[in-house]
Amino acid sequence: MLDIGGSQNPVKGMTGVWADDTDYLIMDLLNPHEFKKKQDIIFDIQTCGDIPMEVSAAWETFDHIFCLEVAEYWYDPAMAMQNIANLLKPGGKAHISFHWLYGLHNPEGEDCLRYSYNAIEKLSEMVGLEIEDCQVKPLGEGGKNRLEAFYLNEKMRLRFSDPAMYDEGYLVTFSKK
Repeated sequence: MLDIGGSQNPVKGMTGVWADDTDYLIMDLLNPHEFKKKQDIIFDIQTCGDIPMEVSAAWETFDHIFCLEVAEYWYDPAMAMQNIANLLKPGGKAHISFHWLYGLHNPEGEDCLRYSYNAIEKLSEMVGLEIEDCQVKPLGEGGKNRLEAFYLNEKMRLRFSDPAMYDEGYLVTFSKK
């Protein structure tokens, strides 16, 4: 199992994620903004070009990859998704969270992107990953009502009938063919 960004919030120990007999590695930046656990592999998942030997040697190595609360920091999501696809074994699964409606957060200046479900589909198609499951994190009723009032007050021409308009984010499971 590979935990991308796991120095800050490791999946090891999360209920339903970790099995004691599973090999577990953390891949993270050289200097993540927070350390809870030391990384085993230092690598920015968005890197293209000169891929370090320890990373390219791991191509098609992992049965499971977790990348939770990281995608909002990507400024090159296509490259990040391509590298994740490269690290995943055929038949393997990647579990990635994506924010859609979520405010900017720390570290300041690093939070870059939000993803609609349409964007997630396009990214997965680009890199040859198949969406197997998508868990939606909906806004609570109070948040939905306030957001709808804001949209109406601003006279935004939106598809109010589209329930995805009120999705806070997604936890998507991808599989590699």
